[in-house]
Amino acid sequence: MQNTSFQVVKSIILYVSNLDDAATFYRIVLGIEPDIFEGNILNLLCYSINEQADFILIKSDEPLPHTVALISDNFDAALTEWKKWAGIPYLECLEPIWPVRFAVIRDADSNQLIIMEDRRSDQPATHRP
Repeated sequence: MQNTSFQVVKSIILYVSNLDDAATFYRIVLGIEPDIFEGNILNLLCYSINEQADFILIKSDEPLPHTVALISDNFDAALTEWKKWAGIPYLECLEPIWPVRFAVIRDADSNQLIIMEDRRSDQPATHRP
């Protein structure tokens, strides 16, 4: 998934029960390593998506699931990579009836990421209704 980037409108904070498992999962999903991995001190992981720590995972004994949205500039490459792993993605909406292609990915704590294809990129659209 090199050459794939994501856009985040604002900072995303998700709560997870196990930082080690979450690090493995989000390494696959985002295709990047965390910038800060302070499992023993701060109990959080920070990923820089828009050149700042804007995707944050916090360890919680009772995580409350959230749903967030990301836009991918290389949706097909990301989707191909996710399909190599069992359970990823949870849902794919790729048919022409949808105005935009997207996939839903769910982590072990039921946090959901809705990842949409960026139709604004300079690359030719890979799917047209």
